[in-house]
Amino acid sequence: MSKMNGKLLTTLVVGCCTATGVAYAQMGQEPVETQPEAQHSEVQQSTEMQQAQMQHSGIKKASEVMGKTVRDDQGQELGQIEDLAIDVQKGELAYVALSTGGTFEAGRLVGVPVDKLQADPQQDGFTASISSQELEQAQELPEDNWPAQPTLTAGVSQPGATTAEGDIKRASELMGTTVKGSQNEELGEIDDFALDMQQGKLAYVVLSTGGMFQEKLVGVPATALQSDPQTEEYVANISQQEIEQASELPEDNWPQQIDRSEFAAFEEGGQATEQPSEWQEPQTESEWQQEQQQEQQPQDY
Repeated sequence: MSKMNGKLLTTLVVGCCTATGVAYAQMGQEPVETQPEAQHSEVQQSTEMQQAQMQHSGIKKASEVMGKTVRDDQGQELGQIEDLAIDVQKGELAYVALSTGGTFEAGRLVGVPVDKLQADPQQDGFTASISSQELEQAQELPEDNWPAQPTLTAGVSQPGATTAEGDIKRASELMGTTVKGSQNEELGEIDDFALDMQQGKLAYVVLSTGGMFQEKLVGVPATALQSDPQTEEYVANISQQEIEQASELPEDNWPQQIDRSEFAAFEEGGQATEQPSEWQEPQTESEWQQEQQQEQQPQDY
């Protein structure tokens, strides 16, 4: 009886150990199978997010830049970006107009060069390499006819043309301006500007086309636009057909660049054809060929 009990006890112990070993093996195998897949998925998502952020980090919407807070290197608030000084025909962001007044103070509008600003994603604003004392000594911007360059204190920015009207316009006033095409047809309205803050350039101008029920956002080269002082509109050497066939911009994450080859006035490399000082309606391809034939006729005889 004792021998049988001993054998039974041995069998039970061996069985329990075997079952426990299998259970532990299964428990140890489950993380090995699933954990690497989860980690790989998380790493892939993180990499894709970083790539997307890097791809679009340089481009900012003008409408979103306005209203952002600017702080100095010490974190002290300097003011808010009230507007942007833009030269559309040169494709440049000349400077930002900073409102330095507090909540209960009459705001002073001061121009700050773009190269003095650095994006601060943690604060959802900008950091400026300029002090509050320097801003207090800076020349205030006039209500109209903004200068080509702001006048700040020495050592911050060299004084620019303080009286030249030039082509400097407020971004807020440009938004909503009608843009007409090469045949005087209405292409749309300026909806926004894609800014390259690091370079102080307009990456492109965003047009709202198609009307209220078929709105389409299209990016066009800034240098394709010429101002018409008589109508306060802009004329672009772009056709309605090119606008209709151009790629539509997404609502968010605007691309770093647009495909300029979609517009005939631009060469394949993205360089604009030279434009006259006073805008003239561009020639069509057939008109250009006729002109070339007329110039060659004397040589044929």
